[in-house]
Amino acid sequence: MGEPAFGLPAGVIVARHPRLLTLERYWTRKRKLGWAPAKCDIDPLEMASWLGNLMIVNVVDGGRDFFYRLYGTNLVQLFGRELTGRRVSSLGLAERHRIQGRFQAVIDARKPRHFRFEHRIDEVALAVCELTLPLTDDGERVSHLLVGAYESP
Repeated sequence: MGEPAFGLPAGVIVARHPRLLTLERYWTRKRKLGWAPAKCDIDPLEMASWLGNLMIVNVVDGGRDFFYRLYGTNLVQLFGRELTGRRVSSLGLAERHRIQGRFQAVIDARKPRHFRFEHRIDEVALAVCELTLPLTDDGERVSHLLVGAYESP
């Protein structure tokens, strides 16, 4: 169901979830002819079917840190915590490195990336599929990330 994700943290593979493929098609329509849509081009009303499984992440200092502007309610249940209003730098070191690695891969490539990874909560392992999509405010740099995540089928 996936392939190794070279240049990314160990244990991360590339995988595609059907719900995330439809999210990627939405993003592609919104970007028109550019490499990424602007955050203002993304309409929450059009995204209602994904909203509980979405994160909107501000890129801070070119990717030195990240700020969770929105962390969907289904993600709170899936990962066991609320991250809205928190920075990635507030997380534990190992987790911070894993998340920053995935996010930085999208910033560097300036294109979507699909990931599959294992997340553990209380000794229970969950396989998670994630799609990270770049957004831009100025057409030059990645200013936000739109991230969708679902438990792997």
